[in-house]
Amino acid sequence: TNDTTLTISGTATASAMVIVYQAGVALGTTTASPMGTWSFTLAAALAEGTYSFTARAVSLGQTSPESIAKLVQVDLTAPEVYLEIDASTGDLSPRVYGYVFDAYDIPNGTQIRFD
Repeated sequence: TNDTTLTISGTATASAMVIVYQAGVALGTTTASPMGTWSFTLAAALAEGTYSFTARAVSLGQTSPESIAKLVQVDLTAPEVYLEIDASTGDLSPRVYGYVFDAYDIPNGTQIRFD
């Protein structure tokens, strides 16, 4: 993602307290709704890098096992774009080919605008 203000969400026992961790360090708590959904917005913006998040729920004095870690990659680096233009054409509207290289797989068919 290129979003540095992350909101983490999940499900737990209804009305449970949820503790959110980053690399094993507690970031804070939130409370699950009566339907069991919860969300937690990080207090500080993330720098570029890879982050690991987990959570535990506390309900009726019982603490759940730690959740499976979810990895988040913050990528603020713009993808590289390369152009090929046939310089020898006399065509006033030549076809221009663009290639985008990105470590996070820009979807096939994504349109690129050349101004």
